[in-house]
Amino acid sequence: MALDEKQIKNVCRPGQGAKTCSFLLAGPDGMECAKGTPLEGMIWARRSTMNAKGENCSGPPNFRPFDDD
Repeated sequence: MALDEKQIKNVCRPGQGAKTCSFLLAGPDGMECAKGTPLEGMIWARRSTMNAKGENCSGPPNFRPFDDD
């Protein structure tokens, strides 16, 4: 499921270093969320080595944003 531009900019935060969501992926239909997919576990396992360290929302289907730190 492709994310809309508002979601990507305001919640996923691409280009914002550590605040960028770790679960933001490029998919065939645009940017997607990896939460709830088989890739989620792999991302959790390697987040410590990633630049994007954000976990910014609850993920699909509701994408409720978490409070800023």
